Amino acid sequence: MILAYQLISRTPQKALGPVLELFSQTGLEVCEGQQYDVLYESRNDITETDYIEMIRLKTAVLLGASLKTGAIIGGASPEAAHHLYQFGMDAGISFQLQDDWLDVFGDAATFGKNIGGDIVTNKKTFLLINALNNLSAAGKKELQFWIDKKDFDRDEKVKAVRNLYEDANVSISAKKRMNEFLQKALLHLEQAGGSAAIQEELKTFAYGLMERSR
Repeated sequence: MILAYQLISRTPQKALGPVLELFSQTGLEVCEGQQYDVLYESRNDITETDYIEMIRLKTAVLLGASLKTGAIIGGASPEAAHHLYQFGMDAGISFQLQDDWLDVFGDAATFGKNIGGDIVTNKKTFLLINALNNLSAAGKKELQFWIDKKDFDRDEKVKAVRNLYEDANVSISAKKRMNEFLQKALLHLEQAGGSAAIQEELKTFAYGLMERSR
């Protein structure tokens, strides 16, 4: 944090105030998102809307703030800076949803870590929340069984829960939501204006966040 403020102190005087305000606000939001993440682990009433707001605060605002900081320092108009922030935030939400998806449906050889870590720890992800909302009564009962079970074989639990996710079509739902946020991001990017070359570079960056395999 201290190093970050040292770097910010080098910001041109005209942009220093807005950049400091944005940095401080983003820090508060990230802490708030992290607190939600911790609290949600012990709650069973989390909605998809709750989860999206949590990852917006915990992750997506960082990308939004980074882009807006560059826009402010670069002398962009307030409107352009706003749209770049929204572009980064929506792309960041898509990024986190892809991270959730990869943990269950990714390729272990390219993902870089064991598949199913979120399942093993019962982490509240978009996939888990969506499954609880869309499974049949019998499916919900089986999923809750695995959530409550303390002594289990890791591979058995991952396979069983993944099968339940497939029954609930959560992979399709997650990909749909990712694309929705990506399209929102691209609309804000278009509204931000700027050179065609920079627009194309940022568009490629956004697609890369959603299409990554690790």
